[in-house]
Amino acid sequence: MDQSKVFNRLESYESQIASSPDTKSSVSYHMMKQSLHNMWSAVYSTESCDSRTANIKKIQECLSSLERKVTENEQKKYQLYYGKGQDNLSNRGAKCC
Repeated sequence: MDQSKVFNRLESYESQIASSPDTKSSVSYHMMKQSLHNMWSAVYSTESCDSRTANIKKIQECLSSLERKVTENEQKKYQLYYGKGQDNLSNRGAKCC
């Protein structure tokens, strides 16, 4: 796999990850993760040792970034879901007027 091709694809994935609202249950998360793993195996099996190491490191960084973003999104989703419930419970005893 050509190094510029890998770099361009990883740049595209990084921008998608930065703006992604995905969680681990999202199909797009699994598709992107699978695509990165496929890219990793293609690089590993076809490139020479020198360029392979650099490209695999970039792919690993992108995978780590994807996992970090998905974890953040899941935490936000959890806080939004359960945080609102806590606010409602604490306001039950409050009088309206």
